[in-house]
Amino acid sequence: MNYIEAGQSPARYFGPNLSRLSAVRQKYDPGRVMFSGLNY
Repeated sequence: MNYIEAGQSPARYFGPNLSRLSAVRQKYDPGRVMFSGLNY
């Protein structure tokens, strides 16, 4: 993935890994201090 299209679902880019990525983010950054530019 080079560029993310505005308005597209994160599932389009991460597929079946989205739930796992969300769980990891919630565990290690529950306050969402780190910014990735993605809302998932």
